[in-house]
Amino acid sequence: MNTQNLSHSELRILNNKRRRNRQLKRRISLFFTCMMLAMSFIIFHAASSSAKNINEKTLYKYYKSVQIQAGDTLDELAEEYMTDGKYTKNKYIKELMYINSLDKDSYLRAGSYIIVPYYDVYH
Repeated sequence: MNTQNLSHSELRILNNKRRRNRQLKRRISLFFTCMMLAMSFIIFHAASSSAKNINEKTLYKYYKSVQIQAGDTLDELAEEYMTDGKYTKNKYIKELMYINSLDKDSYLRAGSYIIVPYYDVYH
């Protein structure tokens, strides 16, 4: 379009129209860029979380009643039944004491029963 024959007012209107078109193109471009980033994030997140779920087995907490044998200690029971790595040995022993209402001065009597927690996949 020949801008030499336009009045000042018409020229200003034309320039404003061009500026609005450029702004609209930038906004559309920004919108699609944001949409692509959001979709990429969602796809990446879904892929990584499904990969974790495939490799991880859900462990459930169970309880078992165990008969105490002569010479058994809480330390030995912890080593035998602490199967998942969720506990340190000390935490596991503290839970054994709590579940069975034992204190630090209690001793295990041969022939008695103690409840021990353990983790396993659903069965």
